[in-house]
Amino acid sequence: MLNKWVSRALGGGRARELLLQLEWQHGKPKNIERLEKYLRFAPLYADDGLVEKAVLQALRFGVDYVVNRVSPEAEEFMSRYRAVSREYRRLKEFTRLQELGKMLVADVESKFELGPMLADYFRSRYKTEIVVLSRDKAYMLNGKMHVIARDEFIKKTGYKAEHNHLWESFYTSQFIKGRRNKKYAMRNLPKKYWKQAKVAGHYINFGVNPKKLTEFF
Repeated sequence: MLNKWVSRALGGGRARELLLQLEWQHGKPKNIERLEKYLRFAPLYADDGLVEKAVLQALRFGVDYVVNRVSPEAEEFMSRYRAVSREYRRLKEFTRLQELGKMLVADVESKFELGPMLADYFRSRYKTEIVVLSRDKAYMLNGKMHVIARDEFIKKTGYKAEHNHLWESFYTSQFIKGRRNKKYAMRNLPKKYWKQAKVAGHYINFGVNPKKLTEFF
């Protein structure tokens, strides 16, 4: 059987049918197991038929043909994989969970629909109900995944994003004026993730004088 995230990402498309057919005929070849790593993320970038072309090339010429970007389709496929997987890693690092009753809520902004993956990741770490608000949906995971509209979840629960003052203390402890490195800081905490980290626009005590994160950069 295909990895659950690969199956979800591919949906009911032709690429999924090809992989299942090959598995049924020959078991699961090692090259297909390698390909699944990339198929977890690349299909989430766009649904335009490119993934099907990349899968066909991988089955025909080998996974290395795609991974090494031999064809234009392979080049684009791997670029999409890297873009989505990088976004997923960053969201795991910078997203902060907020308590809401017995639930932990993560409110994220992403170009890609990574809500289900993030809910699964946080649920593996915290044994309580996880809710990930992503785009216009609320992904609720507590054993089984339930999906409702974001607005419906907010209306039913009264959820309101709150600033996490404990998170500010991390910046207080890390700031050393003599080691201020704007380029390195931006690389580790890109501006588009400030909202996930709950720091954008709020005052943070950098040393003696209170400053905003925007003033630091």
